[in-house]
Amino acid sequence: AVVVALIFASLVTAAISMIIFTSINELVSHSSKYKERVTAMSNWVIRWGGLLGLDISQESIAAGLMMHTAFVSDLLVRSVRVATEEVSNGFLMLLFTVYLLIGYHPDDR
Repeated sequence: AVVVALIFASLVTAAISMIIFTSINELVSHSSKYKERVTAMSNWVIRWGGLLGLDISQESIAAGLMMHTAFVSDLLVRSVRVATEEVSNGFLMLLFTVYLLIGYHPDDR
């Protein structure tokens, strides 16, 4: 039962790691599409600003979007780092608990 629990915990940890790794790779591989979408949205905002009589420069919007992009990517990296640490800590706690249960013999009192 202990070996099965360890194998199951290892498989769950591997599955979570693979899902995170695949998601990040997919995000990076489609970054050009995201950049095009953000550019299209900024052009739309500039057009509507011009129609409403607001002076919106494209440079200020691009700078603001780049600041948010850096913030989002930093947030993503920190979230993955925290998730990885929590998964590894949980696995270590599981190993420790199993180790304690293996050595426990209530009949030896």
